[in-house]
Amino acid sequence: MISSAVLANERRALNKVLTSDDVFDGTVMPRNPSTPHLKRGEVLRGYNIYHRASVMRQRLHLGALKGLSTADLGDTFVAQYLSRFQALKSLLDGGPVRNEFIARLGDGLPIETALLEAIRAVESAILAAAHCLDRVDFTTLVRGDRDDDVWLIWETHSPRFSRAASTVAFAGLVELLPERLRPHLDHSFIEGLSAALEQAKRRRLSPTSAVLKHAAKLRGLAVDNITGQHLRLGQGARQHQLYASMTGFTSISATKLANDKRQANRRLRQLRLPAPEQLRVESAAALYEAIEELGGKVVVKPQKGSRGAGVTAGLEASDDVEAAFEQAIKSGSGVLVERFIPGVDHRILVIGGRFRAALIRVPPAITGDGRLTAQELIDNLNADPYRDGFRLFHVTVDETIEGLLRARGYGLNDVLAENEMIPLRTTSNVSTGGIPIDVTDSVHPDNRQMAEDAANGIGLDVAGIDFITTDVQRSYNDVGGGIIEINSRPGLCMHTWPRDGKRRNVAGAVLELAFPKGKDGMIPKLVVAGDCGLGGVARATEQLIRSTGQVVGLVAHDGATFDQQSLPFDDAKRHQLMKSLLFEQRLQMLVATTTMRRAVRKGLLLDNCEAVAILPPSADGDPKIFAQGLDLLVKANRGCFVTWSDDTVIAKALQPVEPRRVILVATCSDDKVAAAHIARGAPAVIPHWEASGPGFTLYDRGKPQFSTSLAPSDHTRRPLKPRELDDRVLAAALAYASGLSVLSLEKALNQPDPKAPEALSA
Repeated sequence: MISSAVLANERRALNKVLTSDDVFDGTVMPRNPSTPHLKRGEVLRGYNIYHRASVMRQRLHLGALKGLSTADLGDTFVAQYLSRFQALKSLLDGGPVRNEFIARLGDGLPIETALLEAIRAVESAILAAAHCLDRVDFTTLVRGDRDDDVWLIWETHSPRFSRAASTVAFAGLVELLPERLRPHLDHSFIEGLSAALEQAKRRRLSPTSAVLKHAAKLRGLAVDNITGQHLRLGQGARQHQLYASMTGFTSISATKLANDKRQANRRLRQLRLPAPEQLRVESAAALYEAIEELGGKVVVKPQKGSRGAGVTAGLEASDDVEAAFEQAIKSGSGVLVERFIPGVDHRILVIGGRFRAALIRVPPAITGDGRLTAQELIDNLNADPYRDGFRLFHVTVDETIEGLLRARGYGLNDVLAENEMIPLRTTSNVSTGGIPIDVTDSVHPDNRQMAEDAANGIGLDVAGIDFITTDVQRSYNDVGGGIIEINSRPGLCMHTWPRDGKRRNVAGAVLELAFPKGKDGMIPKLVVAGDCGLGGVARATEQLIRSTGQVVGLVAHDGATFDQQSLPFDDAKRHQLMKSLLFEQRLQMLVATTTMRRAVRKGLLLDNCEAVAILPPSADGDPKIFAQGLDLLVKANRGCFVTWSDDTVIAKALQPVEPRRVILVATCSDDKVAAAHIARGAPAVIPHWEASGPGFTLYDRGKPQFSTSLAPSDHTRRPLKPRELDDRVLAAALAYASGLSVLSLEKALNQPDPKAPEALSA
């Protein structure tokens, strides 16, 4: 018998594997070299030699599995593989295992390919548990230094999830192998998967925040979780924050007004918009009197609340008035009673003052077949794959459902008569199991205008209008209807994934409030790359740009600053520092250095950049690594390159780049390569020497843009050393490549930086 202490140790070991953010050793590290096992895994962050975004690189020792094909394992293995991994949950279309992979699996694929697809499937399930809509589309295999080693490489959206996926998928695949090929495992597939899913659920976003995060990524916006449902979009000084569907522009006063159903109703009636007559009551007796006064059916609800909590619709004086009052008073915000409006419940979404989408919400219901009990029919209803807690919610049995069944003469264990339909809710909120059906294209223009007037009248930039009418295709002026509630933080998922009808990109419309089309929220990021001499160019660039009045961050190989203030620096955690700098709300530009070796082995740490200065390779450097780094930078850079005119290695790598995107820095005043570049209308920097000292002229579009001289380096009037001259000329070219205007650049070059003893000046 295994002791509880041993089990506890194994559980702690598994949890460490699933949660560690550091490089780790995999499932088991056997001494026998023929035993298959996962070895070292690492993250390449940002643009890298494999992909345009971060990847996980996991080393697999094949051992006895070397050369093994899925066809060698027989049809039983294929069936078990698909049964295990294709059955995993995924929020995205197509399932966790790709169709093209399934088509080839039976014909025979290398076992490492099957493992990589299993990792992708498990990670899809973990992402689904976290309400993350990212896809793991990129996967590749690279042979290791040994013939029985291979690198498994796949796109990662969360290194924590990717590490968990690799260990879980390895266990899942190994368990399907013949016993003679099966290595010992510290945990089973089911145990590992359960632990990973539970951890993911603790980090999950709300459906609305998840939809917004996914839409932001599709638009190319940087997006990060702050806490809970709080998202940060964009970078530095261009960032905006969202709390679910509430933007940074959402008025607090408008939110408070909308959340108070009593005050919102009054405001709508002041605007002559359709809203039901409403009264506030303090007791069950007063509620009974209000029903008598209003006449007919009424709706009883809390003055403040959401998701239909405490709401009783269609109440009459003959019903259990006291129970309805007690249910509404639980919120502690007062009880309202309003005239019941017959019709269908609609949610109309207004974003930025414009009608964007509409749907009807149908309460969940069960229909008897003469065989199944009410509980069994509810279980069947919840078995719908759409009821995954993201697109649709489960119907949870509670007092309301039991009361509705009891009113029709049934209990949960009673068999419903054939074709007898019983609604399970008196309201149709999606959060309590309601079914959304898109009707955007059917809404009458008057009803659209009414919804826009309501949102604008309350003052909300994003509003969900709950509108009841018998026919939304006809004007409310003709058929009646009324607004029963306005939501200041409306859900977006039900419009993105209605049960029926068209999907609407409402998340994209919310993002456009902060980031109009053409704006990506990115601050300029400048990279100084090469083998050596990077720090001087980077510091000169940071100083020059800062002297224009901008707030600049600098991350070099030996330190980091933000607005000239030194930051705690750990080279091993440079990616975390870079990320924290991009969080800074005052940051307007980032300057970073990278050696070619670091970029190739660790990634660029940035998903893209706006300008790159490439310094020549060192004599003792690795030409292959330098070439790989050059190729990476050519793909990652969205803007201009700055380089010396006489470097043939760099020139060859930049041949595919449009000449206008290359700023050549000449080595002398009569540099023929730079002169030819200028003749093509491309930018170049030409040095000159005058009586006042060294200087340069920047040419673009065939004409000189400005000319300046470089003064001594500091207040001691010490002449600039050749290395300092080079650094400052390259810095000026890189600053120009970043989009800095000629006027700003010329002014910065001709005015000392008041914050620094060393300054660029005329």
